[in-house]
Amino acid sequence: MVKNQGFTLIEVIIVMVIVGILASMATPSFRQAMARQDLRSQGVGLQTALLQARTEAAKRGAIVTLNPAAEGWARGWELQANDGQVIAQSAYQAPMLVSSNMGAVSYLPSGRVRNNSRVRMELQSKRDTSLYFCVITDAAGRPVSYRGGCG
Repeated sequence: MVKNQGFTLIEVIIVMVIVGILASMATPSFRQAMARQDLRSQGVGLQTALLQARTEAAKRGAIVTLNPAAEGWARGWELQANDGQVIAQSAYQAPMLVSSNMGAVSYLPSGRVRNNSRVRMELQSKRDTSLYFCVITDAAGRPVSYRGGCG
């Protein structure tokens, strides 16, 4: 009697179909996880930029301004000293929408936002429009971020 070794074609096809079904079920949750991570990364990056602007203003003893990119906050930002020197800049890679109550954010040497304004920036993923991330400043000018909308 001859022993059969290996798998039949039918067994291989069935396993491949099962793997395909499982992979198709995992894809939507993976996409949402990627969108959530992209949004969080950009939000924390914006919070860090605000913190850097605040720190630079105190260190230099001069006003430091965080400006949106030429195409708006959704495309990135530029950190600029009072003398026009560019301190840092960043461009966003992930597709998102950004709504802000300010066109540019200027920090005074005291660490407060100019005109005692409170900054509110809400980021929304274009990949999954149910995902939001919020970056705000408190009364002292310290940036804080959290998941969800600012509203």
